[in-house]
Amino acid sequence: MHWPVLTLVIMTVLLAGVLGRSFSVNGQALSSRVSIHIQQHPPFFSPHSVSAEAGSVIQWENRGRERHSILADDCLRRSKCAFESQMLEPGEHFVLPDLPPGDYAYHCGIHPFMRGFIRVNGKQWGAPSRSI
Repeated sequence: MHWPVLTLVIMTVLLAGVLGRSFSVNGQALSSRVSIHIQQHPPFFSPHSVSAEAGSVIQWENRGRERHSILADDCLRRSKCAFESQMLEPGEHFVLPDLPPGDYAYHCGIHPFMRGFIRVNGKQWGAPSRSI
């Protein structure tokens, strides 16, 4: 790799981290970060509904005063479970590094009335393309 190209790649990665947005370098998307705050009052998960691109990092932070957990609604069926966190004490984080494209309803495992929704758009990284 030539120095100008390497410099551009490094600057783009740093900028992506600062801005928390997705960028493309040579056709490869760089991940962005989506932050969700857990709070004591409605809507409990803020923002309540988020949209992210495939490859994004999704992070919850417990800003409340109680313990909480993050549980995908499909975990209730136990046939599969898209994601499930450990108990999160106040100030702790739960991070999903690469959720496949799809729609994901979730709730707090301790307080099931606390609900949220994630839509992941786009192709999954490394997934083969399919033609019709």
